[in-house]
Amino acid sequence: MADLAAQHPADPARPSHGTFRPAQVLLHRGRVGFIDFDDFCQAEPALDVARFRAGVRDCWMRTHVAADGTIPSPEATGAATTALEAACEWFLHHYEAAGHVSRERVMLWETVDLLTDVLHAWTRMSPGRLLAGMLALDDHLRRCGLIADLETLAVARDVGSRFRAA
Repeated sequence: MADLAAQHPADPARPSHGTFRPAQVLLHRGRVGFIDFDDFCQAEPALDVARFRAGVRDCWMRTHVAADGTIPSPEATGAATTALEAACEWFLHHYEAAGHVSRERVMLWETVDLLTDVLHAWTRMSPGRLLAGMLALDDHLRRCGLIADLETLAVARDVGSRFRAA
């Protein structure tokens, strides 16, 4: 990650929401609005784009993992991640049409955000969120070519079993 960050320096800072997530987007009669500007700052554009995409991934995956950590079949998980990637790509494509953003920096920030979600779920002992986060992070790392095969589904099933037994 550090090597990739060094190879792809940040774009110039500009106004940034700071904590841009799907829950901070309001839709009403074909119009879009944003809320919660507590962390408004100057930052590279990839930060907001990555946080939004990571938030979409987290929400999507949580709908496919039960609160007790039960994971659906690999076929269902695979279909979900294919649709999820299409939605995230659509968002990034439309953002790029409006202004420059480094795809490599989006990938790096998205990795950091997804890893943070996994760590928070672990410390809060939330099996459903943990497994959803692990699946989202694994899918992201595979697509980015940062890992070859972690067998996350098998690990996630084991972690889910341990949480349910505890």
